[in-house]
Amino acid sequence: MDTCLAEGFQTDQYVMYDAAGDFIARMQLMRIAGPSTPAVNGMPRPALHRILMNAADTAGARIRLGLTVSAITSHEDRVDVVLSDGSRETYDLIVGADGIRSHVRQMIFGGTTIRSSPGMAYGATPFRARRMSLTR
Repeated sequence: MDTCLAEGFQTDQYVMYDAAGDFIARMQLMRIAGPSTPAVNGMPRPALHRILMNAADTAGARIRLGLTVSAITSHEDRVDVVLSDGSRETYDLIVGADGIRSHVRQMIFGGTTIRSSPGMAYGATPFRARRMSLTR
């Protein structure tokens, strides 16, 4: 966490302005990770990639880049995976972090419908509505 905070930029609120630069609203965000951790920590993807790769390497994880998952077979005690180079691997757990049109999710749960909303950006900030403060 400390490395991510050192490399990122933090905020505890969202401030919104219109196209002319006029103030619209300010939303105070909850510090869900604890009182000393900012509500939001943003950083460029290359920085996050470097931090995660270093942490995985330190933990002894074997990382293979440039491959995709071709097939997944789930068992009671393991998951068998066939990769795009034809190699086969067995894992305790797999995580599909391959985006909104996740190929991994589709292989496990079947097809999904993604609705397009041109001009919209989606994100998530967990909060409890009764503790959210929105001022205008």
